[in-house]
Amino acid sequence: MLILISGFIIGVNVFSRIPNLTLFVFILGIPFYYFISNKVLHEAIKPSLYFILGIILGFGFITGLLLILGQFEIMVKAISSLFDLGAAKDSSHNIRGLILVYLRGYKTLLDVMGQLSIITILFLLFSSCFKKNLWLRMFFLVLLFCYTFLWFKSGEIYPIYALSYTGTILILFTNQSSGVKTLAFLGGLMLTFLPLGSGGAIHSSGYMCIWLSMPFFFTFLFNLKNTTINLNRHVASRKIVLSEKGFKRFVLFISIAFLFSKGFNISQQAYFDNGSRFDKTYTINSKLAKGVYTTERRAEIINNLLVNLKEYVKPNDYLLAYDKIPMINFLTETRPYMYNSWVWIYDSHTFENKLKQAEKEIEVYPIVVAQKFETILDFSKPIPNYLDSNLTNTHGVINAYDGRKNEFLKTFLIDNDYEIVWSNAYFNIYKTARIHE
Repeated sequence: MLILISGFIIGVNVFSRIPNLTLFVFILGIPFYYFISNKVLHEAIKPSLYFILGIILGFGFITGLLLILGQFEIMVKAISSLFDLGAAKDSSHNIRGLILVYLRGYKTLLDVMGQLSIITILFLLFSSCFKKNLWLRMFFLVLLFCYTFLWFKSGEIYPIYALSYTGTILILFTNQSSGVKTLAFLGGLMLTFLPLGSGGAIHSSGYMCIWLSMPFFFTFLFNLKNTTINLNRHVASRKIVLSEKGFKRFVLFISIAFLFSKGFNISQQAYFDNGSRFDKTYTINSKLAKGVYTTERRAEIINNLLVNLKEYVKPNDYLLAYDKIPMINFLTETRPYMYNSWVWIYDSHTFENKLKQAEKEIEVYPIVVAQKFETILDFSKPIPNYLDSNLTNTHGVINAYDGRKNEFLKTFLIDNDYEIVWSNAYFNIYKTARIHE
């Protein structure tokens, strides 16, 4: 019954994020458990079928719920649109692009795991050496702590991923119970397969992949006993004793370095809003942004737009917010004209198709607001020719700028007699008097 419920949960979970399909690989955990428990493998067939039945029931439950709520057709359209996304050769979401970014992530991960090995070895050596010179030992440990702090601070998700993989591997290849090894195996499957299908792979979805594996690193080291390493040099021989207390201290060392680095990052970063939180004391003039604070410049830019948009849109109106300003639909309580408030995620092929689809299916022409500066990572200075088709890529972000999408938007505006009704250095608001036929 528990395996059936597990399959049901994973089946339902697919509808929250399509790449969660990769978690169907969890079915391998069943024969794995039977194998390491020295049981007959064919006995794993029955529980595996229960797992598959659970998935089917999960799909059936969501399908029935969608039908009852009248949302089934919307879901079908949303899923079918995925086949359109990534059709362009330069898209980061085509199969080739997804595989390449996945492999690049693992190349980075291998480098980071090498750095983790160095940190571990140096800490254990420094902890067991220089016993007659406490100050020298503390000096080296402080230097190593500074390096580890920077390793966590600049490595984004990869250091945590390295800890998770290392702990999983250590559990799998040491003397552990069948249940613990199975959990580690499932954690390894999650680390390996769940990033597949995400545009940034480990970089963007790694945070949802570590929760099962991460504790194994600390649990393994915390439970290690005294270990002796023999170093033979010709006739002389030297022993390095790694104590149980040393392993526990390393767990504490890593934990403190992590907490310090992430605490610093949290104080200096918010999503696409870098800088000290002490400078973020200004608010957006919207009831929907209550409790959200940002810098004076960002607040001024957005508030100026919101005040002027009120003259042209009201809640439930259609608004085309172009192209990296998805919060504008939310803050104005308007409907996204192209079925998605963040149209930047569309490659040029999908963008063109969605724009044509909206023009065909929606019986009104929307108000259009177009940005004239970069908003990915941070707010840039105004870029007067931002809507040109030949502007070079900004910020060095993959697909941050696509001139073809600009061409499609401008064609839409010209063909439908749009005019600029408000403009400043950062935004244009367009409106048409044309009636949809």
